[in-house]
Amino acid sequence: YRIATTGTLTYEGGVWNGYILSCESKSFGSFTVYIDSVPPDIKPMNIHPSKNMSGVDKIAIKVDDLLSGIRTYRATIDGKWVLMEYDPKISRLWHNFDERTQPGDHIFELTVTDYLRNNASYKVSFTR
Repeated sequence: YRIATTGTLTYEGGVWNGYILSCESKSFGSFTVYIDSVPPDIKPMNIHPSKNMSGVDKIAIKVDDLLSGIRTYRATIDGKWVLMEYDPKISRLWHNFDERTQPGDHIFELTVTDYLRNNASYKVSFTR
């Protein structure tokens, strides 16, 4: 991580080789090493256990990672991959329902990974 003059942290990456941390940066300044062992935060916005989603056109989730940032995300409904769209400016993921999610009971699963490969998962049943 790099500490900017404003006091905010910027992720620079890095690789540990024994007790040595190597990192390439495109800027000069003061640097501080932080260890990111905290997984991303997942907050469902419009879905909760057993919710009837038949009148809703999408699943909306707020995701956030305080240090390294969101690297990947993967979602399934009933074990089948579904497209999630991500807007990092507002820290939102969403899935627009389509004809593949027929009326009935379903299970939505989401896994979010940050740049240091800390994972967080969310699993919920819903009705459509």
